[in-house]
Amino acid sequence: MDMIATEAGVAKHTIDHHFGDKRTVLRETIATEAERAMRKNPRRRLPAAATGGADSRGLSGSSVILRGACG
Repeated sequence: MDMIATEAGVAKHTIDHHFGDKRTVLRETIATEAERAMRKNPRRRLPAAATGGADSRGLSGSSVILRGACG
């Protein structure tokens, strides 16, 4: 959670307050990434599915999601 907060540029308390727990953060991240993947061209979906949408640090779009959600 600390790494996610740092990447999102918000305090850990902000994430805890908005989402409540780690499971909710995970659920929201997965739902958002799945929705984003479905909007892509089908030819571009396969590489994203193969990597799980993760970057080199193992982080996905969680920082973007949290920036939008936690403002």
